[in-house]
Amino acid sequence: MGRPVDGHAPGIKGINLQRFAAAGITSDHECSTPEEVRARIACGMAVNLREGSSARTLRTLLKAVTPENAASCLFCNDDAHACDVKARGNMQKHLRIAVEEGLPAMEAVRMATINAARHYGLKEVGAVVPG
Repeated sequence: MGRPVDGHAPGIKGINLQRFAAAGITSDHECSTPEEVRARIACGMAVNLREGSSARTLRTLLKAVTPENAASCLFCNDDAHACDVKARGNMQKHLRIAVEEGLPAMEAVRMATINAARHYGLKEVGAVVPG
């Protein structure tokens, strides 16, 4: 109890999404459209934006990120095969794509660090500091 609960609900919307959030699901990584990102954020959820091996949706989903909702967005590596991580990178891949798509670099860094740390209650990680 008291820990975030990750959802896994592709395509859920409307009243079912509202029920999903009301049941205590605090985030989801199954968005495939910007509209799904915005709907989850509107329900108070965080959204894990992923660029995996099969689901390569990050470029599309970044269209939903605004200065007003970016704190509810974080990056995740669900569905990333080890060979892809080795060839394309891990979080650095997400950062590179986000900046290529026009997200300010510091916002991308926040999504890769502090946003995830805050969402998951990791009080001693997530900051970027000298050294």
